[in-house]
Amino acid sequence: MKILKRLKQELFYGGLSRDAYQKVSDAVWESNRTAIIVWSIFVALFWIMSLVMSLNSEAYKACRTVYIIALIICAVTLVGAIFPARRTSWILFPFTVLFVLSLHGAGIGIAIYQPDVRTVTLIVFSAITPISTIKRTSNTIAIQFITILSYALLAKDVIEPDIYSWGLTNLIIFSVAGIMVGHFVNRERFERYVYEDSAKQFAEVQMKYAYHDQLTGLKNRRAYSEALERMQKNIPQQLCVVMVDVNGLKQVNDNLGHTAGDELIIAAATCLSAAFEDIATIYRIGGDEFCVTMTGKVEEALHHLEKLDRLAAEWSGQFIKSFSVSYGVESSQGYTDVDAIVKEADRRMYEHKRNYYLNSGFDRRKR
Repeated sequence: MKILKRLKQELFYGGLSRDAYQKVSDAVWESNRTAIIVWSIFVALFWIMSLVMSLNSEAYKACRTVYIIALIICAVTLVGAIFPARRTSWILFPFTVLFVLSLHGAGIGIAIYQPDVRTVTLIVFSAITPISTIKRTSNTIAIQFITILSYALLAKDVIEPDIYSWGLTNLIIFSVAGIMVGHFVNRERFERYVYEDSAKQFAEVQMKYAYHDQLTGLKNRRAYSEALERMQKNIPQQLCVVMVDVNGLKQVNDNLGHTAGDELIIAAATCLSAAFEDIATIYRIGGDEFCVTMTGKVEEALHHLEKLDRLAAEWSGQFIKSFSVSYGVESSQGYTDVDAIVKEADRRMYEHKRNYYLNSGFDRRKR
């Protein structure tokens, strides 16, 4: 079973797992689309040059029909890759197959009508075209088989028997070589795309955590500092800053452990996100300190903070059975300095916290 599974991966998924293959299919599609456009232009120029040469050469004149048909197919492929395939991805596949088959067909035509370049033609079209685009080995095998069959049928009554047998043998040898080379080259391409996809995902994760707190998923202090710098240049109208601090974190850490303390911080972040859902940006700027920035009046912020109080009181986790927060709010009205707004909100938050501890009777140092 393992052998069959591995064979299936090699034939149909470039040696990758099916999931890995599907993840990079879009990148492979875009690469193939670019390759088809470039190859179509390059090969079309070759056919045009061959048509010009056929005007003065009998050997080339014999293949004029081949050149014309191949040039038309190149033009169709080029147009298809540029326009329809850009809008509908699956259309690229038949154009790719058409293009590769046209190259093999042209190779057969030249091999039949130009004996002096037969060997070179068979090498070029059977051994090199498998790597013109990134494709599954199963597709390469199918195309090479069609090429061999076409040569066997079309050239049988045209070429002398000895030369026909020699040419067919060479075509089979070159086709097998092309399949092997194409397999290893395309497998390396698929693996490279998987590596690039993994590297991209890793970079995205790094970027995410560069501006997001790993514990809560909220934006972190770095994002907070950069946001303040941007707002300082142009303070938004009706900016409202809310500074929030969780009550009793030290007591939880000391009595229940830091796992419980992390649960308390996560609980606060979750409740904050629910209370200010879709209307504010929330930052975790310290151990148990948060900042909320929103557009609106102080009264609106206080309304959402009332919801926060309810959510915190109803919270129930593994270690934490409800909690509370202290907060302070200030708006941008009358201010020309963002730092001053933050400082005032912070001052009000500490005043709220001081009143909380006075009313609760807890030691302030055990906050």
